[in-house]
Amino acid sequence: MSTTCYFVRQFKLFPIILCKSIKYLLFYLYTVRYLKVIKLSKSNISEYLEKYSKKYNIDLNYYIGNGFWVSLAYVISSLSGVAVSVAFANLTTKEIYGQYSLILSIISILGIISLPGLATSVVQSVARGYDKVFWFAVKKRLKYSILIIIIAFFISIIYYYISYNVKFSFALILTSLFFPFINVLSMWQEYLQGKSQFRILSFNNMFINVIVSVVFILTIYFYSGDIVIIMFSYVFTLSIFNIFYVYKYKKELNESSNVDKESIKYGYFLTKLSVLELILNHIDKIIIGVIDIKLLALYVIALKLLELIKGGSKSFYKIILPKFATFKINARVSHLIILAFIGLFLSIILYFSIEFIVISLYTNAYIYSAYFFKKIIWVSVLFLPISYLHSKFMGESNRKVISFIRIYNPVLSLVVCISVYLITNSVEYFVLTKVYFSRIINIATLYFFNFNTATK
Repeated sequence: MSTTCYFVRQFKLFPIILCKSIKYLLFYLYTVRYLKVIKLSKSNISEYLEKYSKKYNIDLNYYIGNGFWVSLAYVISSLSGVAVSVAFANLTTKEIYGQYSLILSIISILGIISLPGLATSVVQSVARGYDKVFWFAVKKRLKYSILIIIIAFFISIIYYYISYNVKFSFALILTSLFFPFINVLSMWQEYLQGKSQFRILSFNNMFINVIVSVVFILTIYFYSGDIVIIMFSYVFTLSIFNIFYVYKYKKELNESSNVDKESIKYGYFLTKLSVLELILNHIDKIIIGVIDIKLLALYVIALKLLELIKGGSKSFYKIILPKFATFKINARVSHLIILAFIGLFLSIILYFSIEFIVISLYTNAYIYSAYFFKKIIWVSVLFLPISYLHSKFMGESNRKVISFIRIYNPVLSLVVCISVYLITNSVEYFVLTKVYFSRIINIATLYFFNFNTATK
């Protein structure tokens, strides 16, 4: 069987997914038309939503309107991400996929140097009318990104002397050179998020995800054994889009607005707190990558599938953060229960279908990824409740709670995870502890501070 036929066979599920997506979209359009035929006016719908918004203390107009576009963008982004991982699994070796994942993890940790907390400052400030914070944050982060390039250069040299892998070292340096463009300049998304322009943000992200993924997959197909060319195609294509959009929205800034100095200070505060959290999020991949780069590929597939679910909670976070930053909103236990049940429902479905999904998309070579995924899937029950409470305290700029989430909890999680690894000498137990323990103490902390404060 030729490589082309093999490639097509592995992607046979995507036309089916696409057809179903079109089917649901047509059903949605037909429903909208049907509502118009029966003359159900916009005012009647608004009254209906307002009635239940007051009953359940939820702004349904805001969440349904913006939630549709954010959800649509999330679906496209998820499908694009799955397509890329399928291409890696079927067209390259586990070593190449492991190297790609290790490079992204290293760059992600180094990214803390570029003051990522300012991204949250942009969302909050723009939501309050301080548009100039956007460009101020971009320029400030670009300056600090130079340090990332320097440190990545030294890391690549050290890795070369350890493994004698020239291509990996060069790919790491190359990715760091493009970091200001793929990460810092992507803050046009936070600008639109602060403006609550979720429809425009979603369209832009869908367009970018599709184009970048297509270019990425074609590069993997033609240069499957060259990690340098693969990384270059990804960072270069994404950089072009970010450069275009960041200057496009710079022209729309309200020049009469001021820079919210308090928000900037808060961004610095968040950056300091993010160090341990970033390390906790990526330390497992780096440890596994150093031990066995091929084993990392198996873990990444399982964690990637879990990230798809977590990505839904991140989309939810994008919608509600501007609300919490603008208004005082009380979180209720009933809200958390509903969100938890949504996660439980998805967990049950994926638990019984994951082996079929992995074998169909990634082949039997990645069957261990399915087994490991079944062990970590239940943590998704906590994703939405954590995002809901976390966005509440982030929007309120509650430094005490954020300190617990970003400092004390990560420290405790790292201590427990490392202890488990030293006792068991098992990478699997290390990852399982990180996945579950960190989320459990986060939801416990957020729940305590939210309802303890509410009762006072």
